[in-house]
Amino acid sequence: MFIKKIFRLYPVLMVWGTLTVLACFFTAERFYTNPLSEFKTFLTSLMAVSNIYLHHCVTNGYICSNGSGGVTWSLSLEWQLYFLIALIYIPLSRNINILAFIFTIICILSIFIPAAEPQNMAYAWWIRPIPFFIGAIIYLYNDKKIPINPLLSKLLFLIFFITLIASPLLVATQFVSLSIGLSGAFLFYIFLNNITIKRSLITHILNWLGDRSYSIYLCHIPVMLILATFYEYISKTLNMHPGYLTLLIAYIGTMLSSAHITYELVEKKGIAIRLKLNNIKKRA
Repeated sequence: MFIKKIFRLYPVLMVWGTLTVLACFFTAERFYTNPLSEFKTFLTSLMAVSNIYLHHCVTNGYICSNGSGGVTWSLSLEWQLYFLIALIYIPLSRNINILAFIFTIICILSIFIPAAEPQNMAYAWWIRPIPFFIGAIIYLYNDKKIPINPLLSKLLFLIFFITLIASPLLVATQFVSLSIGLSGAFLFYIFLNNITIKRSLITHILNWLGDRSYSIYLCHIPVMLILATFYEYISKTLNMHPGYLTLLIAYIGTMLSSAHITYELVEKKGIAIRLKLNNIKKRA
C-alpha cells in the first residue's frame, strides 16, 4: 500500500512543489510569497510532516506558505494516519470487532483534542483522525448493508450534505471535526449503497475531474497566484482590465489544463512504473 501511494502521490507532488517555489519568485511582491519559506514547507511535505510544521508556523506567527505548500498538510496527515492504521490493523486484521472498537475510541478521544479560536491555532485543526477512522469503520462493515428507502436516501443525502457544508460555520469549534466526519461518512455510505447514478455526460465530467483531482488540489493555488500577478501586470502596463467573469474562466481553464498535463505526464507515468515493477517482482 505504501509503495502504491508513493508512486501515485510523490511524483506530481515533487513537480508542483518545485513549480510553486519557482512561482514564488514572480508573485513575491504582490502576495508576499517567499521562495525559501515555500521550499522549507515543500521539504516537510516530502517528509510527511508539513501539518506539524505549519502548525508551528501558525502558532509562532510565521508565514511559511502562501503557495501550494500550504495544502500539503492534509497529505502529510494522510500518511501519518495510514501508518497508524497499519500499526493497529496488522496485528488485529482477523478481529474486525476489536478493530472497530479501537477506531471508535480514537474518534471519541479526538473530540477532546484542545480546540482554539481561530481553529488553525490548535493541533485539532492539523490532526483530524475522526473522518479517517469513521471511513475505516465503514470499510470494515461494508458487507453489512442497511436498506434505506430511495426517497429517504435522497432526503438524508441532502441533509448530510448541508450539514457538511455548514458545520464549520454553525458547529462549536470542538465538534467541527466530528460533525464533518459523521456527515461525510453518512454521505459516503448512502451514496455507495443506496443511490444509483446513470452514466451520462455529467458522470463522465465528474469522473474526468476525479481522476485529476489530486493535480487540481496541488495546482489551484500557484495557478491563482500566477494569474493574479499577470492580471495586475497587464492592468498597470497595458491599461487593460479584464472582467471578473473573464478572469474566472481563465483561471478554471488554466487550472484544469495544468492539472490535465501533470495527470497525463506525471501521475499516470508513476502508476505505470509501479505496475511495471510489480510485474517484474511477480516474475522473479
